[in-house]
Amino acid sequence: MHRRLVLALTLVVVLVAGLVAACAAPAPAPAPAPAPVPAPEVEIILAQHNPLPEMFTYRIAERIRTTVWKNSEGRIEIKHYPGDLLGDWLVQIQQVKEGSINMTVVPPSATFDPDLEYCYAPFAVYNWEGARAAYETGAAVDLNKKICERNNTHFLGVHPGSVSIVISAKEFTPMPGDPSITKLKTRVNTKLTEKTAQAIGFRTISMPFSEVHSSLMLGTIDAAFGPTYEEALIFTDVAPYAYDIPFAFNPSPWVMNMDFWNNLSAEDQDIIQTAVSEVLANAWDEAIESETKLKEELVAKGVEIIALTPEQTRAIAEKCRADVWPWAEENLLSAEAMEMVRGFAQPLP
Repeated sequence: MHRRLVLALTLVVVLVAGLVAACAAPAPAPAPAPAPVPAPEVEIILAQHNPLPEMFTYRIAERIRTTVWKNSEGRIEIKHYPGDLLGDWLVQIQQVKEGSINMTVVPPSATFDPDLEYCYAPFAVYNWEGARAAYETGAAVDLNKKICERNNTHFLGVHPGSVSIVISAKEFTPMPGDPSITKLKTRVNTKLTEKTAQAIGFRTISMPFSEVHSSLMLGTIDAAFGPTYEEALIFTDVAPYAYDIPFAFNPSPWVMNMDFWNNLSAEDQDIIQTAVSEVLANAWDEAIESETKLKEELVAKGVEIIALTPEQTRAIAEKCRADVWPWAEENLLSAEAMEMVRGFAQPLP
């Protein structure tokens, strides 16, 4: 009995000693902390006026941002501020000129520079082939560069907003001066658009884009000049007709503050320019493809899309060129801009 007790006590002592030794053992070393992500060497503030991810300009901005980040291996970071987070588009373009915002996209508006409305010289081009030849890589590129330089911005390239069309609450015959047109009131957004609508025969009224829907619903206006097919989707409940009157395209320049651009290294300039050029080239392809889908979506929502015959296109284009181009050269666009427009203008059908 005594021997069993001694053995039991010995086992207890051994177990206790083991537990004490285990508790005294050093804890395993913690896993090493991940290496900190290096801060970007260059930060670019980009503002653009489209607020929603599904909108065209928003998507382009995001593609530029991610492409620059990837190609610079994280050295260059673009901080994207969509919609009106840094002010509306008028504020954005002014602040890029001044340098408080580094980069933006500029709607073709005389607010930036009167010559930037050259693309609204009606029917200079009237299909995607003509638009791409003129605006993406053609004659308009040099003019855009000059316009940007005199506004303290560097021109990076243009993307197409899409063709401008006419949406209407009422049906009409698309021929200049037709009685079905002369009684209609249409909203316009620029002076050139106003002159274009008047040349065709419309009565015109200027108003902000935000008021178009309610004005169509209330009958204050009958139609609106200038929406793209994407924007036409907003008005399907008040504008059952979309007239494919391609009086203008909307090539919008992407620009960077000139002082900011000049302070970048040649390597960083090349990374940014290469990324923007790649993204914008794809954007033209996408815009052409998406127009077909947008038309299908409009039709599915009950909108009748009315295409012009070659005879109607010629009649409207001849009238607009004869009436609006001389006015534009005298009152808005420089002789240089109008000379360029006449140079790339498509032959009429």
